[in-house]
Amino acid sequence: MVTANHQNLVAILQASLTPVVLISGVGLLLLSMTNRIARPLDRIRFLGKELKTASQQDQPFYFRQIQILYNRCFLLQKAIFAASISIISATIIILLIFLMTIYSVNLYFMIDVVFIVGLLALMVSLIYFMNDIQESLKSVQVEMSRLKINYPEINKL
Repeated sequence: MVTANHQNLVAILQASLTPVVLISGVGLLLLSMTNRIARPLDRIRFLGKELKTASQQDQPFYFRQIQILYNRCFLLQKAIFAASISIISATIIILLIFLMTIYSVNLYFMIDVVFIVGLLALMVSLIYFMNDIQESLKSVQVEMSRLKINYPEINKL
């Protein structure tokens, strides 16, 4: 025999499934972004050391590369922040569902608003992430121009 408390628990778990899946998916995206930001940070440190001994002719290249890498870090920072907002929104939804079920209050409007905020934050995060990928291609273009390699596909970036 299923009691009312068990039915409430089942309802909470069922309603929480979507936000939990959202947390898992965005969490993997967040992991990718945090791994991705480490590379330009390390590269900036390396180029900073190289810049100290670089010739006058090579210094503009190093400055341009550092500028691109810094911009990538900025984009990834914004992407990570927005993805984190999305995860926070999903956890708030789970809390609201729990409160709604336990105390029998109507919080549907709040859940809708928080869910929309979470999805918008995810969209913003992905836009910043795509911009980072585009910016990383600019870095390759700068390197190819320094090496005086003229490949038409690279010049289209």
